[in-house]
Amino acid sequence: MSRDRRTRQTGRAGTERAAGSTLRRLWYRLLSGYGVVVRAGLGIVALAAATLVAAVAFVFPLWYLATTVPGIYTAAVSALLAALVLALLVRRYLRLLDAVR
Repeated sequence: MSRDRRTRQTGRAGTERAAGSTLRRLWYRLLSGYGVVVRAGLGIVALAAATLVAAVAFVFPLWYLATTVPGIYTAAVSALLAALVLALLVRRYLRLLDAVR
């Protein structure tokens, strides 16, 4: 049976049911779209909060050491830089060894 024929047989009640179903689908899609936007916004806020926490956790101790005991701060930062340079040199050396083999 074709769609036109079913619509004519059901009459006005069928049209109202179809309109209600269409309206429900429209609201569902609209609210789903807003849900996506809200979730994305919450994700951005969560990322910003995590970045702020990480920045405070990293920067505050450095600032505190630099202002209260500059000697320890200098030694700590120098040791961290030396460790980083050493790690990069070892990594490069190991890669060269792998390339030679």
